[in-house]
Amino acid sequence: MRIQDLAIIFIIIILPISIVLGAYTQMQISTISLQTEYDMKLIAATSDAIKAFQINTANSSTSDIANSKIRDIEASVSTFKASIKSVFGMNGYSEDEMNEYIPALVYTMYDGFYIYSRFNNQNYLYEVDENGNVTNNPLDKNGENVFGLKPYISYSVKYNPNSDLDIVITYSLDNYISIKGMVKVDGEKQYWDKSGYLIDGIKKDASGKITYNGVEIDKNVVLSEDLPAIGSLEKGTYKYVRYNGTKYYLDERNARVIYFLNGNLMEINPTSDYDKYKDMIEKGESLSEELPQIGTLARGNYKYIVYNGTKYYLDERNTRIIYFLNGNLMEIKPKLDENIESSYKKYENMIENGESAYKFYDEANKFTQSVKNVLANLTNKDAQDFIINSNGETIQTTVFSDETEYKIFDFNSDSSKPEKNIECRSSNFNQHRLAVIKNKIRTNLAIAITNFNSAYNIEFQMPELTEEDWAKAMNNISLISFIQGIDIGGKTYNGYTIINNSESKEVVREENIYILGNDGFYHRIGDKYLLEANNIGGNSEYNSNVNASGRLNLDFNKQRAYTEDGSTVYYYPISKYYASYNSIVNQNYWDKDYDNYNDIYAYVATKNVNLRKAFYMALGRERYGMYKSN
Repeated sequence: MRIQDLAIIFIIIILPISIVLGAYTQMQISTISLQTEYDMKLIAATSDAIKAFQINTANSSTSDIANSKIRDIEASVSTFKASIKSVFGMNGYSEDEMNEYIPALVYTMYDGFYIYSRFNNQNYLYEVDENGNVTNNPLDKNGENVFGLKPYISYSVKYNPNSDLDIVITYSLDNYISIKGMVKVDGEKQYWDKSGYLIDGIKKDASGKITYNGVEIDKNVVLSEDLPAIGSLEKGTYKYVRYNGTKYYLDERNARVIYFLNGNLMEINPTSDYDKYKDMIEKGESLSEELPQIGTLARGNYKYIVYNGTKYYLDERNTRIIYFLNGNLMEIKPKLDENIESSYKKYENMIENGESAYKFYDEANKFTQSVKNVLANLTNKDAQDFIINSNGETIQTTVFSDETEYKIFDFNSDSSKPEKNIECRSSNFNQHRLAVIKNKIRTNLAIAITNFNSAYNIEFQMPELTEEDWAKAMNNISLISFIQGIDIGGKTYNGYTIINNSESKEVVREENIYILGNDGFYHRIGDKYLLEANNIGGNSEYNSNVNASGRLNLDFNKQRAYTEDGSTVYYYPISKYYASYNSIVNQNYWDKDYDNYNDIYAYVATKNVNLRKAFYMALGRERYGMYKSN
């Protein structure tokens, strides 16, 4: 064949193929690059959303209450959509158009989760005609497919292995559980409604002395931190206790206990608050306004005064002062019985006695013993849950029938090996807890995505989350976001990401405990500096001896408060300590043992007694002070 013929063949056949292949290869490279770019954009949008949730909850004293939490999540969803519009160049898209690209958002909370997705709104609300008869005309989108937050779903499963045991256990992001149902105790059936922490290694002797993993848990541990000047409150260091999610400070100069409600300074006085507010109302300006009928509150005009941003009304008919908290009617009654401990005295005693850690381990020990006595033989194969079958019917089924059977509550019988405790990461209880949470999220997420697909007549396949992703979702407050249907040239972009909220008030993780050092810095556990027992402790101004040297990471963040004129004051509660560069900012001076154990309980159990005491005391104290709904 002549060279001219080969040239013709090359031009006619080979060259076009080469051009097409080159273009195709370049398009694939561009698509992969664009997908990577979009992955980063989705991470950025999800980070914005979880940051918004974090900021809202950190600056709200009521963020643990259900309606406030829903408000914060809805604000986070709005932030996510706004960020998606911005980073994906979708400005101008309507709310409905945006929803077409968002199959679901999952917010994992302490003992359950919310899913933002499309669902059938069955609120059973209908219009009423002029005669008071209910019509067939639906109200508030009743019966329609809508986008929104579905009702809260708990990490709960049912156990009914025999006629003597029929309970529901709700798990959480740590070793706290709630048990409700019928159990048999000492041969008699009884109804249980118990909640508490499962912890091995606690011992209590006849004198009341409590030890955990051989470390004594002390009373009289008084904490202090800095507060700014607000009104009659002078700038200074104040003793405090965290209780039910709120910090209460003892203001000895003004003989009162104070706390902050959404940044506003509130006070609890030794005398009756009823007398205080009544006196202020009657001696103040003649202000009054009409209130509607709510329960025992009759419709009418009520005298009031505005104090610290809140209106307090005098309800003379019912001999009480009333005010509204998040739309709910609250009341302050006169102190009728001198034998009843006043709120002031209650919090003053809690602050001065410093027994939070002691009470935590005492209550955990009692709860653990009761579970050990009654539920010791419960296995993973006893777990049951409700699912929707292929016929659309709700049925009860065994959840983990394919697993190897094991006892859930595998309590440690060898006190010399604290790494085997039930609260540790490798325990059967922890593995079952994670399995329950994973199953609950995956099942409900699949339903949400199925509803999304049916509404838009598309086939979005739920991605298979990696084990690393599941670990994030099951051990911390987090947001799992899904995006689908965005054209990126050679294919359609479908993606997901998961971002943790590491600074949530809702859960006290073991890693959230920082230790005050004698060097004026606070350190993360794992810092080699803490391996020397004498390095643990610190500034006496914060009463930060070994007992009190463990602090929650949130306590080092900048806080916000409001003055009486409405201006904002920012302050640091522990202002005289700075973050250790070697463990908080970076990990240049890190103990390799920490990574080898992969379990903070097991790691700390091998270290010096001061580190163990600081960690155990702080973890117990902070978990005792958390807000819990049950």
